[in-house]
Amino acid sequence: MQSLKAPILLGLCCFLVYNANLRQIGAGDTMPARYQPLILWHNGTLELDANARLVAHGHSMIPDWRRDRTTGADGKVNYFEPWAYWMVRTRQNQLASLYPVVTPFLVAPLYLPAVIWLNKHGWKQPQIDRVAVLMEKISASFLASIASVLMFLALRREGIRWSLPLALVFAFGTNTWMISSQALWQHGSGELLIALSLLLVAVAASPMRIALLGAVCVFMAANRPPDALIAGAIVLFVFWNSGRGALWSRRRSALWLLAGAVVPLAALLYYNLHFIGNLAGGYGMAPHSKFVQLNLSGMAGLLVSPARGLLVFSPFLVFLPMGLIQRLRAPASRGLAAALSLAVLAQFILYSQADWRAGASWGPRWLTDLLPILVWMLAPVPLSVGRVRRPLTRGLLITAFAAAMAASVGVQAVGAFWYTGASDARIFAGDPTSMSGAWDPHNVPFLTELHHPSARGEILCAARGSIDHVGQTVLPGIGDVPVLENGDVIEGWTLTCGRTPYQLLVLIDGVLLGSTQDFLPRPDVDKAMHTLSPPGWRVSADTRGVSPGERILQTAVRIEPSSDIRIVGEQRVFVVTQQPPGKPVTMQQPGLGPELDAMAAHAQILLQARQSRYGFWLTSYTMGLRYEAPRQEMNTYLTSMLVDMLSPVAPKLSLDDVVERARRHLAAQIESNGLVRYHGLPGGPTIGTLGCVITPDADDTALAWRIAGYGASDPREQLMLAELAHYRDARGLFRTWLAPQNLYQCLDPGGDPNPPDIAINMHVYLMLRELDPPAAANLCNALQRSFGDENLWVYYKKAPLAPYLRSAELRRLGCAIPLPTERLEHPAAGQEIWSEAARLLTETIPSPGDSKGRKAIGDLLVRIGSDDFAQIRRGPPLLYHNDLSGTVPRFYWSEDFGYALWLRLYEAARVEP
Repeated sequence: MQSLKAPILLGLCCFLVYNANLRQIGAGDTMPARYQPLILWHNGTLELDANARLVAHGHSMIPDWRRDRTTGADGKVNYFEPWAYWMVRTRQNQLASLYPVVTPFLVAPLYLPAVIWLNKHGWKQPQIDRVAVLMEKISASFLASIASVLMFLALRREGIRWSLPLALVFAFGTNTWMISSQALWQHGSGELLIALSLLLVAVAASPMRIALLGAVCVFMAANRPPDALIAGAIVLFVFWNSGRGALWSRRRSALWLLAGAVVPLAALLYYNLHFIGNLAGGYGMAPHSKFVQLNLSGMAGLLVSPARGLLVFSPFLVFLPMGLIQRLRAPASRGLAAALSLAVLAQFILYSQADWRAGASWGPRWLTDLLPILVWMLAPVPLSVGRVRRPLTRGLLITAFAAAMAASVGVQAVGAFWYTGASDARIFAGDPTSMSGAWDPHNVPFLTELHHPSARGEILCAARGSIDHVGQTVLPGIGDVPVLENGDVIEGWTLTCGRTPYQLLVLIDGVLLGSTQDFLPRPDVDKAMHTLSPPGWRVSADTRGVSPGERILQTAVRIEPSSDIRIVGEQRVFVVTQQPPGKPVTMQQPGLGPELDAMAAHAQILLQARQSRYGFWLTSYTMGLRYEAPRQEMNTYLTSMLVDMLSPVAPKLSLDDVVERARRHLAAQIESNGLVRYHGLPGGPTIGTLGCVITPDADDTALAWRIAGYGASDPREQLMLAELAHYRDARGLFRTWLAPQNLYQCLDPGGDPNPPDIAINMHVYLMLRELDPPAAANLCNALQRSFGDENLWVYYKKAPLAPYLRSAELRRLGCAIPLPTERLEHPAAGQEIWSEAARLLTETIPSPGDSKGRKAIGDLLVRIGSDDFAQIRRGPPLLYHNDLSGTVPRFYWSEDFGYALWLRLYEAARVEP
């Protein structure tokens, strides 16, 4: 029991001290690890799409370099900086963490009590944010405490007399305190794994310990790739040290190392290659930038620069050469010391050639993982000092060493209790690429931060609030989602720790609509919350840069000027942009009454406003067969379908310019080989944010050519037709993807990796009817023969709306294909109204004068259009889904298609008998 007393007390001491500042000190790098354990428990996945808003934490998903192309270069959109760089798109276009997931997996068990609490109190804001921040701090401090205990055990096992003081200075005199224990950086897990490996190497080798060491080394490299240098050094030492020349002993050690490594290595490769789609994991999917560049001053910057120098922030490490010499002299530690020295040197060189300032953080953050090794190398210093013969010299050395240890602890204490980022602002002031700020002696962080009062502990501070008004809508309302227009006033209240916060921010999709530091009295809140601090706020919304449609409005607070934001409330709103300048909307024919005419005008405005300046509309998709938590993407398919739907009525509704802009966009998507991709051109402005580089397909190629092709004079036409002909099956039907399977990109193939589909072949028929009539006739015959084949319903099995409308169109063009009435009669839940709309439209087009049909359409229009088209916002048409035999189900919806279908019905009902 005595042997456990010291490590247990050390661990408790570390945990208490690490949490004494009552605040979390992280950055965007730590954001995924904060939320991923909650997502793992709640959703059982590493995919972040369903929780993108949570992990983005109020920040925009649009990268800096795409903003001028996405929203214009006028600089008027006020983004909440920085953009959410900590998330990337996988090869399958799913959102994932930029960083490895070892840390979230390690701490996930610690999050279980928080998950139970959220299950009881609700997974909503502000509960989620408060719990996530609290658990991140607790988990990080726990990992750092365990690393400190492991460091103590490794030193004690070697018989180091100063094992406890050295473990304490490791815990409190290095960035173990200010980095590893304050947020879920990768460094905390890195220190723990490296300290554990030192403990395993220090003990007598056994098969189980060697196997465990193999697993630890893989986790080490997976957690932070540069640490693969450390893992490699340890593996080489174990292999070389086993048996001292006995070949069989070395082979046995290698086998046990491999046995321990195989499972975590398989998991790493599965995650990186199968889930992310790149051997380098999330890093391989990140936008490429100049990480490594020749920098001759980098080594000095890492060691002695005022802003980031290792020896400046942990001056006791000046004595490291004395300890390393003893390590290299001692036969028992010589091999390990030599191997680790080379690995440490390699890491120093690697980091010195990059921006060694390592962003906004405290001290030499990138070197944090090396601290267990550096302290292990330093450990023999007391022994070396004790061998000095002259008492005066020996006393001076011991005093200097102890003073350096105390100074190191003081530096870290300043960071823990005073650091607010003020020093980083000075270090990065002016040219962000210049290193001059890091070398300026006036910018020493532990001196600069002392110029202001100590930072307030806020991690236990509860943030509460409410949104009471959005424009003219009083909340909480019943039913409708409030409409938000540019300039509307948003009102509410918020309190933090029962007091007025420093600042209130209003956000949508990372765009800052407004903020305020002026708070107003609210007697009703004062009475209910028992406070005298003014909690009320009013913000005028600047919606420039916000896409129209249903969005989530977030309110966030800063408790202190230097605090990270805390999300305190979320509210669904329907953003309406101002009508673009141009000719006014006119109603040129007799209407069905003022109410429907007003609805039609509103639908026209929405279609115009929701169309991007490039000409496309965005598609919503969900992971289930309910319109819940939709995300958005850009694809050419929806734009094609909307052009087809709107073209017959565009002249009457003053939508010619809208349709023409969409046609120009589709024409621009046709590549040099004549093919078209679902997400558009590989270099398009939405690739990487709203889509990926995907394999060309027959569907979008056929739609784009028929709607926007340049005709027989375009040499690409024959190239396209020749390529398309290569992908006919034995029935004469065309397959989906226009590439061999080994060249697929951004796809999740199902049971048949390249299936023919009923609606795709209808679209190909419509194109061939104009470009190659004999081929169209053959395809019509094939469709008539195979229409009943169940395996043709790949992308529309649960979404028969488009095939129903297309089959009616083909029938009118002379290619009679039975209407899929039985599928339309049993739609997905909530799609019944759209089945009725499709049926009425197909019945009315051949008989426009049917007064009974016009009456039925009028009734349906009122049902869909009432309450500002609430039906469309809550349950828009389900257009298609991906191949449901694949691994990731997705269902695609479009509010804009609902508005377009409504307008078609409106015009059909306006035709007089």
